[in-house]
Amino acid sequence: MISPITRRAVLGTGLAATALTRPARATRAELPPIRIGVLTDMAGVYAANFTAQELRDMTAFYRSPTGQKVLRLLPTVAQQSMRVGQAYGHRIGEEIKQRVIEEMRKKGHDI
Repeated sequence: MISPITRRAVLGTGLAATALTRPARATRAELPPIRIGVLTDMAGVYAANFTAQELRDMTAFYRSPTGQKVLRLLPTVAQQSMRVGQAYGHRIGEEIKQRVIEEMRKKGHDI
């Protein structure tokens, strides 16, 4: 059974909801200037690495159907790619470990 306080908090009424809502509203009010600062700084990063024409080309690409697909699937592709890299890293790590053990045994260490 859900307590009345929890029910009011979930439904957005009562002391618990007010206690959570006030800081959230205050933080939300502070976000626009922070967001502008982040966007300005990020624009500087892009401007330092790409020409204006390259940025226009990128914008055109990401507005295209293929660009939209890239944006939609990139998180999944990145996740899958990380798994592939981790698998290779694990295999290489095991191979190096075995080589080190073999070398240590050649030098008389009991491993």
